[in-house]
Amino acid sequence: MIFYIVTAAHGYTMKTYLESWGRAFADRIQLLAYEDLQRLRQFAPGTYIFSDLERLSAVQTEMATQVFEQLSAAGPSVRTLNNPGRVLRRYALLRTLHDTGINRFGVARATDARAAHHFPVFVREENQHDSILTPLLHTQSELEKALVHVVVAGHRLQDLLIVEFCDAADAAGIYRNYGAFIVGGRILPRNLLFNREWFVKRRTSMEIAEERVLEEQNFLKTNPHESWLRKVFSIAGVDYGRMDYGVAAGEPQAWEINTNPAVIHPPEAYHPMLLPAQGYFGESLASALEAIDCAPETSAEKSSVVRVVIPPSLVRRVETERRRQRRAQAFRKVVHAVQESRFVQPLVQHLKPFVDSYAGWFVRILKVFRTSG
Repeated sequence: MIFYIVTAAHGYTMKTYLESWGRAFADRIQLLAYEDLQRLRQFAPGTYIFSDLERLSAVQTEMATQVFEQLSAAGPSVRTLNNPGRVLRRYALLRTLHDTGINRFGVARATDARAAHHFPVFVREENQHDSILTPLLHTQSELEKALVHVVVAGHRLQDLLIVEFCDAADAAGIYRNYGAFIVGGRILPRNLLFNREWFVKRRTSMEIAEERVLEEQNFLKTNPHESWLRKVFSIAGVDYGRMDYGVAAGEPQAWEINTNPAVIHPPEAYHPMLLPAQGYFGESLASALEAIDCAPETSAEKSSVVRVVIPPSLVRRVETERRRQRRAQAFRKVVHAVQESRFVQPLVQHLKPFVDSYAGWFVRILKVFRTSG
């Protein structure tokens, strides 16, 4: 049995797989929510995948780490993947890869007043996997204006990263985004996306061409970056997840690792020309999941359970954090609704030149408040 631990709102990544290509695993993969962990005292034998770690707060990570460690100590009837206390989140990973020379581009927190950037740069959230928040920014002035507008739009400065642009286009100006999974000890090439835009996140009509279809199929079958991928996943401490990366001047460059990635869409979501590659990945994934399934072999193992103890003080801190998050989410919804109202929009547009003129001062003030808070 495989237990996939995920935040309650984001289990769709695995559910979609189990309802389509992964129907054979529907009875063998069970989803557990982090929000329920503190109420569980007994865990069945099996394999536990701790996913979605980027979305956990510090106290939630502490609780998940305690569960992970107690399950890991339970013996051969339990297998654990992705130690929440060891997995590097986006900032730590990109910083480490740059400092060790694996990545050519740097990253800094938006709150770091001492950071020097090699422009162009862009801004994105540290713990989300949505699209970027800005276009490429070529000067410090552009960056300061963008940060103010992003914060006004409802994002917290402490949640933002400033990432240096790494040009991974080929001679024809085409950008490639490579995707690869790790499942246990196996590296599984996932997909190859093409675009003339520098930020490549989703498939486009460019991929419906025979030469590109064949290039993606060759990527999946040859696994050309396997040793590099294994090294980066090891540095990140990730046993299950997907890496998005590119190749610049012949060198792979890691963009991010998602520990709760979308696995695969239903067959009908793909163009017929793309289905052979999807089928190949589906077979590889099924084989990898079979390999990590820590199925009990004896009746004694089947009846045994693992008891996990979480200190009451930690449970209270988790509950307090959850209430704070709910309040913050409700507040952001109100702010967004106000900003989008037809009464406020004209005022926002009217104030934009003023905000742009004093963006540098606004950013400095925000950083001071963040440091003092």
